[in-house]
Amino acid sequence: MSIRCLSILILITSALLLSCNAIDTEYKWASTIPIYYVPLSSINSEDELNYYLDNDNIVIFYIDKKYNIERKDWILDKLLNKFNISRIVPEKIHGYEEYPVNNTLYVLNNKLMYNEKCIFEIKPKKILITYNIDPDSKEIMDFVGYYVSKNNGTFAYINKVPPRYKHILITGVAVQKAVLDDKGDYIIDVAGRKLKVDWRDDGFINKKIKHLKTLSKLLNINITYISTGDELLDVIEKSDIDKDELEDLLNDYWFKKRFNNTYFHTYVSSSDKGYYTRTLDILSMGYYPNIYVYKTSETFKNDPIGGFYPETVSYVGTVKIGYWRKEITSENEYYDYIKDEPSTDKNGGISIWYYQGEPVPLTLDSKLNEDRYKYFNHWFVKNYGNALAKGVNGLLLPSNNSYLLDAILGKDNRELKWKLNIGNKVEYIVIPGKGEPTIENNITIFKVPGVFEDLYGVPFIEECYIPPEGEMPGVYIGDIAEYNYSILYHWKDNCTWICSFRDYARWINNYVKCDIYIRNNSIVLQSNIPMKVTVYSKNVVYPENVSVEEYNNKLNKVVLYLSGGSYRIK
Repeated sequence: MSIRCLSILILITSALLLSCNAIDTEYKWASTIPIYYVPLSSINSEDELNYYLDNDNIVIFYIDKKYNIERKDWILDKLLNKFNISRIVPEKIHGYEEYPVNNTLYVLNNKLMYNEKCIFEIKPKKILITYNIDPDSKEIMDFVGYYVSKNNGTFAYINKVPPRYKHILITGVAVQKAVLDDKGDYIIDVAGRKLKVDWRDDGFINKKIKHLKTLSKLLNINITYISTGDELLDVIEKSDIDKDELEDLLNDYWFKKRFNNTYFHTYVSSSDKGYYTRTLDILSMGYYPNIYVYKTSETFKNDPIGGFYPETVSYVGTVKIGYWRKEITSENEYYDYIKDEPSTDKNGGISIWYYQGEPVPLTLDSKLNEDRYKYFNHWFVKNYGNALAKGVNGLLLPSNNSYLLDAILGKDNRELKWKLNIGNKVEYIVIPGKGEPTIENNITIFKVPGVFEDLYGVPFIEECYIPPEGEMPGVYIGDIAEYNYSILYHWKDNCTWICSFRDYARWINNYVKCDIYIRNNSIVLQSNIPMKVTVYSKNVVYPENVSVEEYNNKLNKVVLYLSGGSYRIK
C-alpha cells in the first residue's frame, strides 16, 4: 500500500470514528447497516470522496458550519453531478419529491427532498444534505431510521422520554424571603450598600408551599424547591397540608377548567409509573440568602454568622440632610456597624471590595470583580459546605465560572486553596448556560439559561420558562409568588412527564447506563428501567411480553414499551 493511500485511509478512519463518537452520549442507537455522517469540510481529496461513495455503508454527507464553499466547491459539484445538477442555491431547489420524516410519507425515488431542505439520494445508500444538521436530533434519527428500513435493514434508538410520554418538563419553584423590588417596603444593608427589598414573612411562604405540595400530590408530580438560604430549608421541610385544607383545595381550587362557560375538573391519574421518588427535592443556592451570593466578596472582612440577615435600616431626614437608622430587628453579627467605616462610594476613592479586612485599591477593583471565584473561593466553599450539611439534594450555582465549578466539584486546581468535599452528597448541580446535561464526578450538571434576573445589581429569581421541544426537556422555574400552575396543567394534558431536577438527574443517569448494540444481525437492548424504543424495520420481530405504543406500517415504524431487562429485536 502506498504512503498516499495509507494516509487517506487513516484520515477516513479518523473521520468515521469521529462521526460515531460525536453522538455516543446523545441518543443511543444501533443499525444493522453501518451509518456514517460525513461533514463536507472533513473531505480533503477526491480519493477520500470516492471511498465514501463506493463503500457499501450508508453515508450521509452534509454541509457543516466549517465547510468553505469557495475553497471546496469541487466536492459539492462532484456530488451534485451524480444528480445531474451543475450548481444550486440550497434554499431554492424545487420540483423534487419529498422524503419521509416522523409521520409524513411521500413518494420514494432517486430524487429526494424533505420540506425544501435539500435532502438528496445521489446514489443508493448515499445521501447528500445541503445544509448543516445535528446528527443527534430526533428528526434526523427518524429520517435515517426509515432510510435504513427501506434498504432492508433494522434501525432502533432509545427515546429520551420514558414510555407513554412525549415531552419532559423539569419544574422548580424559588423560595425566598427577601426579594428585590422597586416597591419594596424594606431596605437592607449588604456590604455597605442599601438595597430595596420586598420582604416575605414565614406565614406567606408557608401558605404558598402548602399549596404547591398539594398540587404535587394531586397531579402526581414532583417539584424542586429552590432555597435561597438556610432559614428556608426548615420551612420547606416542615410545610405540609392537613386533611381539611386538602379537601378544600381539591373541591374548590384545583383542576377547574372553563370551556363554553362551563367548568370541568381535570382528570388526575393516581397511578405511579415508577419514575417518581415521592420525597422532597431541595435545590439550594447556599447557606446564605440569594442577595448575598453576588455580594459576598464585599463582605469577606466579616463572614456572615448568626441569623444570616444583615441590618434592617431606614432613612431618616431629607434627601440632602439625613441618615440611615438601624431598626430593632437588625442583626449586628452580619455587618459591623462602625462609625468610622470607610466610604463605599467609588467617587470617594475607596473600592467596594475588601480583602483580608482592608479596602482594595480601585486599580484592582475590576480584576477582583472578574475573578471573585478565584480570589474569594473559600467563601463559596464554606457557603455551599454549610448547605450540604443541611442535607440538600442539589446545588444552584450563580455562575458557570470554571474556578467556582472546580471548587464546588472538589477538583484539583492549583489556583484554589479551598475545595468542597462533595463526594456523593448531592445528585445534581444547576448552572447558568445552554446545552445537554453532563455528568462529572458522578454528579449530573444541568445548564439552564435565564435563571437569574438582575435588579439593583443583585440577582434574584423571578421566572424562567423553556418549553419542552420534542424529546428535549424544558425547564420551568418560577418565584414562589409568581408560579404559574396553568403551565403544568397544559403540559400534563399533552403527555408530558413533569418532574423535579432530581427525578430527571436519575433518569439521565439510568439512560447513560442503558445499552443498545448489534449481535448476530439483531438489535439487543439492556436497561435497568422501563424504556421507550423506536424501531424502523420492514418486518419487526420482538418479544411477546413487549407492548406497542405506536405503529405505522407505511413508515416501517414501531414504538415499543419495554420493561427493565434485556431484549432482542430482529
